Amino acid sequence: MKKQITVLALLLVLGSSAALATDDSHVDKAVLASFQKEFTDAKNVSWSREQDYYKAVFTLGDTRVIAFYTLNGEFAGSARNLMPGQLPLVVTQEIGRRYGTPDLLEVTEISNDAGTSYKILIQTGGKRVKLSAYPSGEIIVEKKFQK
Repeated sequence: MKKQITVLALLLVLGSSAALATDDSHVDKAVLASFQKEFTDAKNVSWSREQDYYKAVFTLGDTRVIAFYTLNGEFAGSARNLMPGQLPLVVTQEIGRRYGTPDLLEVTEISNDAGTSYKILIQTGGKRVKLSAYPSGEIIVEKKFQK
């Protein structure tokens, strides 16, 4: 039941923030062209400019995605939230080997020039653990904290 509530809350938060689209007139044309080429089916796009990059938050199908672009329009990477069942099997097996059957609270896929990785927040017992995982099955503990 906890898993269902957590997933529902996550979907509500993601859905509400993705629905807020903003004007893209402040975004460099090279960035817009690169984005439109990469994500032709993007909906509800919201742009912001950070220090050295542009950030687009949008929906692609039913998934919230964040894409990052350099100021000159080069795609720098993306992040999207995943359902726990979308993790590679080898990652799921390694988590199970180390932690048994923890609650997977958050799963984010990061894609960039370095490849694909996963940021995972699990809860096991009275602890929460932040993990970085890779398609090879390698898992690194980033942070442990009490619930």
